[in-house]
Amino acid sequence: MALTFFILSSCKKKEEEKDYMMGSVTFEFPEYCLVGAKIDAYCTGITEPADVEYFWISSSLLGQDTVFSQQITFEIPDSAASYIVTAYARKDGYYSSTRSATITAIDPDVNSGSVSGLKPSELTFTDERDGTVYQYVKIGKLDWMSENLEYAGTADSKVGTAYFGEEVLRQVFGSLYSWNDATGGVAGSGLGGGPQGVCPPGWSVPTAEDWEDLALTASGEALSFNSTWEGMAAHLAVDAYFNEARMWSYAPKFPKSNTLGWNAIPCGHSTDKYTRFRHLMQYGMWWSSAEIDGLGAYRYIYYNASTVPAHATDKDDFGASVRCVRLSE
Repeated sequence: MALTFFILSSCKKKEEEKDYMMGSVTFEFPEYCLVGAKIDAYCTGITEPADVEYFWISSSLLGQDTVFSQQITFEIPDSAASYIVTAYARKDGYYSSTRSATITAIDPDVNSGSVSGLKPSELTFTDERDGTVYQYVKIGKLDWMSENLEYAGTADSKVGTAYFGEEVLRQVFGSLYSWNDATGGVAGSGLGGGPQGVCPPGWSVPTAEDWEDLALTASGEALSFNSTWEGMAAHLAVDAYFNEARMWSYAPKFPKSNTLGWNAIPCGHSTDKYTRFRHLMQYGMWWSSAEIDGLGAYRYIYYNASTVPAHATDKDDFGASVRCVRLSE
């Protein structure tokens, strides 16, 4: 009797054993999109068995829990948030295979979109090259853009990059440019004397003197371009949120009070000629049209520091943000 039970149990275990599929579920899905977008997705990747059944699960994007189909169109809600999508492959006698992806929906509206906490300005102008509307503020003797420049060039002559190369991020964080792309390879000096470079007509890439005028207005004392500008971060940086998550990491000793309405947010930088990206949500970096020892000079804010130091780097390799200026009327 015991032998018979053992044999039957062994047979049952063999019957319940499953094989592993060959290959793995894969599908292309963007990391970022605009709110209200429609995203087509097609899952594949399993090479054996040949007749697997694919299906999708996303409680936040699908009206029903499960959709049995290899191809699907997701309709992204109008709410700026992150959504999870999971694709499965199944077949009787095999272990299922699965892959998940997260997509972040972005609302680029500067006043009520993904980035909140900014200090709005009633002063605006339109970049006639691409129709983008920018806000600006009057600081000292200059008008300063209170948003990062987005301009991407023309169809025949692209310039700069979006963070991660994701075009939708350009509408929120602006573009990253090398010093040569930002300035057209031309250094500038004097108040309002920078090159137009990548800026809209009538605007220019700020000179060392432009930056010094900003510091004088904020601090009430003359600060040289090459100094560290102790305490200036509070005047420029804003305690902003991206899709309700704090952008600057929490640093209670270094408040981001944004007294000038300059709206500095941490948009990171690129290296290796727009192929590598770092320090999003940690650093904000903005070009000047000045040079230091033949290198391109920029100023930066780190989330855990109160300074806004100047630094210099390679003119072609490094990508930073641009705030354009013009002399106030």
